[in-house]
Amino acid sequence: GDRHPDTLNSINAMAVFFRDKGDYLESRCLFEEVVAATREILGDHHPNTLHHMNGMARLFHKEGNLEESRLLFQEVLAAKREVIGSQHPHTVVTMKWLLEVYRDMGDEDEVNKLEAELRSVSQ
Repeated sequence: GDRHPDTLNSINAMAVFFRDKGDYLESRCLFEEVVAATREILGDHHPNTLHHMNGMARLFHKEGNLEESRLLFQEVLAAKREVIGSQHPHTVVTMKWLLEVYRDMGDEDEVNKLEAELRSVSQ
């Protein structure tokens, strides 16, 4: 059905496709659909939900919506730290994407904090 996890993963793949080809409006519509559905069906902390939210945060970043991107990446990062831990590779990837947002925002304090955390995680 249209709310089965496999269907939602396919919608997410389409959202990524449109994001990567620069069709941000179509991508946003698809991400909004898939994130809302996975939150409702699987919950806020399910790995699929967090994966879809990561993709949406990356879209916001590409669109230049740095504040939206920052807020969503922070939400995802907090959930990943709780669910899979700070050392998990998926958590580290989210940290790196959030770091790019902080850099683009010119927030050197947050850049320095996150870089230090990333160094400690990789040791």
